[in-house]
Amino acid sequence: MLRIPANGYKPQRDYVKKEPRLVRCDVCGAEFKAKRVDARACSGRCRKVRHLRLLGQLPGPKPVHQVTCEICLAEFESRRQDARTCSPRCRKALSRSSLGHLDRLERVVKSLDKAQARKERKTLDEISRNFARHFGPPMDYGQKTEFAFIRRNRQWKARMKHLKNVLEAIERSA
Repeated sequence: MLRIPANGYKPQRDYVKKEPRLVRCDVCGAEFKAKRVDARACSGRCRKVRHLRLLGQLPGPKPVHQVTCEICLAEFESRRQDARTCSPRCRKALSRSSLGHLDRLERVVKSLDKAQARKERKTLDEISRNFARHFGPPMDYGQKTEFAFIRRNRQWKARMKHLKNVLEAIERSA
């Protein structure tokens, strides 16, 4: 039944709010109240999984690794390949033991090596800065000027040569 309001807008049909119905989720099997007629998943996550399954793009489950705990020596399954402990309790025990300290020592040594390399780079930068401060800026490619100390040395040699020529001329005339 169509009703035409006073403003002239004509709706396509009357929308009657329906009661939610109980539906079983296609992915996890949980029952949920569906507000839409075409609802097939209980949550956004299940909806995404269902969509990926329909497209054939759903990745397989993560591989499970059999690992032995380093503290209690119990075998356990882990999704992480580098897992070392089976529980938070063993993880804390490992971090407080000397076994856990060995890994930290390796990391500390690496970071100290990096710090030493940074310090050496810093001293090299300081040396080049002092060189540039004392002798002038270095020449760039295509630059037609020379180092300041080379220019001063060349000018000094030219003055000495001129002075020598003047002295020889005076000796010859005398």
